[in-house]
Amino acid sequence: MDLPASLSRLLALPPPSLSPLHTSTLPRAGVLVALFEGRHGDLYVLLSRRSKELRTYQGDTALPGGKMEAEDPDIENTARREAWEEIGLPPDPDVVRHLCTLDPFLSRDNLLVTPVVVFITDNSIIPKLNTQEVTSLFSLPLANFLLSTSPFPPSSESHPPDTSEPYHNYLDLDDWGRAQVRIHWFLTNREHLGIKPVRGLTASILIKVASLCFGRPPSFELLAPGQVDTDVRIQDAVEEVALARSGSKGRKTKNERPLDPWPVVQPKL
Repeated sequence: MDLPASLSRLLALPPPSLSPLHTSTLPRAGVLVALFEGRHGDLYVLLSRRSKELRTYQGDTALPGGKMEAEDPDIENTARREAWEEIGLPPDPDVVRHLCTLDPFLSRDNLLVTPVVVFITDNSIIPKLNTQEVTSLFSLPLANFLLSTSPFPPSSESHPPDTSEPYHNYLDLDDWGRAQVRIHWFLTNREHLGIKPVRGLTASILIKVASLCFGRPPSFELLAPGQVDTDVRIQDAVEEVALARSGSKGRKTKNERPLDPWPVVQPKL
């Protein structure tokens, strides 16, 4: 199967350049951004609803992925393995073709999260969900993550919209020493079914992938005023971990950070 022309920008991206100090100091994880072509030629991304039985991020909307294990040869293998374990997506590179691996993002608990972008060439694949980890699977158009206004069609009585908040929203949160970090979220149009918005790190990753794929920035301000680059934040995290290991006191560590800021911070409307 030939790849859609819109994916040429992703194929042309260079591999990420990672510092050995960063990868040896911080724990790593990989997530799979699995794209496929819809009936009208537009690109969709697979998203999952995490099980409510998990210890963290229960019920959140997420990308398949998880922490790198010692036997994983590289981060692409990590993302593929996790996608196979969670949703039954075959690791076969002919069926799930590698497009690019992006530079890592930094989670709030100092985890290096690397997005691995792939294209599903066979739309007849039937997902096999690991129900201990994933409750359901759905998809959204990738271009949705560049929009500030709702792309969803008018609703019907059987498919009511969530009108309690705008389609796209954000919070600017304190980055513990360096300005603020903007946290985005997007409605899924499935909130009436119990599906949570796409938010936080997952939203940031999809904004980045969509911007690179379509060659344009989002229609909203991506960063908080004064927000520093991710590579600077990663270096800060490396220093923070080194200080913690040495017993010295520096910036606030992950154990001092709130586990979930969403219930206590009001969004900007």
